[in-house]
Amino acid sequence: MKTAKDVIQQDLAYMSDSLMPEFLAMSGKRLLVTGGAGFLGHYFVQGALYWNRVNRDHAPITVVVYDSFERGSRHGFRAWRETPTCVLSSMIFVIRCRLT
Repeated sequence: MKTAKDVIQQDLAYMSDSLMPEFLAMSGKRLLVTGGAGFLGHYFVQGALYWNRVNRDHAPITVVVYDSFERGSRHGFRAWRETPTCVLSSMIFVIRCRLT
């Protein structure tokens, strides 16, 4: 039986493969995701960060996440603090991290 984590990893791999041309075009650039704490925004951020992890031979996409938290959750932001190539922004705080 698959766990939720297995399903998410499978989804992220599918997203990464399906969006390969788009992610390659963004390689070495910044991607702004507004509403990144929401359901769809969070999943898209996860997809871009997954692509960075599995495609280390390409320049990483710097993911910039902005959210006002009117409806989203800060839960995902905590996990991204330790993820390279992300800049997390809200009206309250900014966290910067970059792939080394």
